[in-house]
Amino acid sequence: MKLRINHILCFAVHFSLFTVLASAPEERFAAMSPEEVRAYEQDTMKHVADLALIPPVINTNPLPKYDYDQLDYGMTIGIERSPGGRLWACWVAGEDGPKAFFVVNRSDDDGETWSKPCLVINAHAPDRILIPRSTLVGNFWTAPDGALHLFFSQSMYNYDGRAGTWETVCNNPDVETPVWSAPRRIWHGYVLNKPTELSNGEWLLPLEFPNFPNAGREFKTIHQGLEPLRGANVFVSSDKGKSWSRRACVRFPNPNWDEHMFVELKDGRIWMLARTGKGIMQSFSSDNGKTWSEPSAPANIKQPVARFYIRRLASGRILLIKHGRTIDTHEGRSLLTAWLSEDEGQSWIGGLMLDERKGVSYPDGFQAPDGTLYISYDHNRASDGEILMARFTEEDILAKKLIGPKSKLRMLISRPLKREARAEAVKRKANASEQALFTGPQAELETPGGEVRKLKKNASIYSNRTYTFYELPTPLTGKRYIFSELETTDAVCSKAGVVYVLCATPQRNPNDNPEAELTAQGFVKAAVPEFVITLVRGAARPQETCSVYQKILKPGETVRFGRWGVLAF
Repeated sequence: MKLRINHILCFAVHFSLFTVLASAPEERFAAMSPEEVRAYEQDTMKHVADLALIPPVINTNPLPKYDYDQLDYGMTIGIERSPGGRLWACWVAGEDGPKAFFVVNRSDDDGETWSKPCLVINAHAPDRILIPRSTLVGNFWTAPDGALHLFFSQSMYNYDGRAGTWETVCNNPDVETPVWSAPRRIWHGYVLNKPTELSNGEWLLPLEFPNFPNAGREFKTIHQGLEPLRGANVFVSSDKGKSWSRRACVRFPNPNWDEHMFVELKDGRIWMLARTGKGIMQSFSSDNGKTWSEPSAPANIKQPVARFYIRRLASGRILLIKHGRTIDTHEGRSLLTAWLSEDEGQSWIGGLMLDERKGVSYPDGFQAPDGTLYISYDHNRASDGEILMARFTEEDILAKKLIGPKSKLRMLISRPLKREARAEAVKRKANASEQALFTGPQAELETPGGEVRKLKKNASIYSNRTYTFYELPTPLTGKRYIFSELETTDAVCSKAGVVYVLCATPQRNPNDNPEAELTAQGFVKAAVPEFVITLVRGAARPQETCSVYQKILKPGETVRFGRWGVLAF
């Protein structure tokens, strides 16, 4: 009886509270002090951050939702080889930010061709959680026992001040349908680079727990108890990856994303290198990573604020992938080069150019049993989104050119096609409204501000510029055009007939095209292939890639438009 009465009383209290909250939910906050409101806000943010602790799902059947035509961003993360020779690559799609998610593909022909996405980790749940839950950075690593490990992070937004490193393991990575273990959370922070097996059999894991200014600023005050743990952390496994424990942490000056890596030196020390706001810095440990020296800058390595790659090779040399034509210079995220050291990093030789273009970054790699080196990197993440691979040898590095029979550069791993698909759809829509080139009688034009000339290649285009015609549509070659200033073309029709305007579309040249002026005067786009009207400093730029607009004029009609157009008839 007493238990029933208690249940009745509890029900009455909850019902009364529900009634109050339902009728005026804001009243409970009106009665709070500012300190109590702040405590409530912090508690709510803690609950939001805890959503990143929910185990993610490994999607091994991601098609067609995550096919290349559905992707529009590409930031490389890692590449690895499983024991049977299969290559695995992973990259970030969505963005380098809150929308990020993980995509994986594989190759069974040494990187010549790659599968469609075969695994995706996407923790976003827009139907249930309005705040982005990102999967950002990680890496593949084939352990000495042959198991393929995939490390990845999970966080609210791109960083909630704590985040978390997760791991899934595949023990049969070379079969047709590999099986991945349920993800387990190792600790806070991120793993971007591969573990290192020490000579004593321990596995050393570089786990970064960001401590730079504004890191996780949306959640800055809710994880204050974790502040002493932030930095370039050293995790170790003494049981072949069954468990991981935190051994030490190095705090580098001018902190950025640490992205640190380890090399065990021949004298027994462990060499840690990390990315900082001032370039690469280093620290050393003489007790298997328990304690570390005061950070310093390597005297002979200059690198921008960007990821690098360093690894001990089977030959005993150390491989370094960095930016710059020389070991002690760089020009930002361009000029990706490969170097070797035969004296434990004191000096560097070689300098093989892997990719000289701007916008190349984030190298990762491995060495195959036959000694071949494989490095993945990305090119123009947001625009091209390409993930590329270089396959080369130590001899190539020393020769500073490819001499190996298998060596090859700029091998395509993946490229997102959603942006291209959208552009193609726009083009198809535009083409649907195009009309065949008018071939009737040509109009006669009189121009007050120019002269009439014959339309032919190499002829001058404008009276106040030195540009000449590089390409012309075949049906228009030999016709006449108004030779006038670039900024203004003006003509009056004296005899009815067809006229054409050669100019760039807004898609080709958003800033200098007369399409709006032409369509307002009744011109329509003709179904003529695009052509490069002129070269600028010897280059065929997109801005000078032109289309043809056309109209049948009546006597007395005027044609007038602004810069970057040629009136032909």
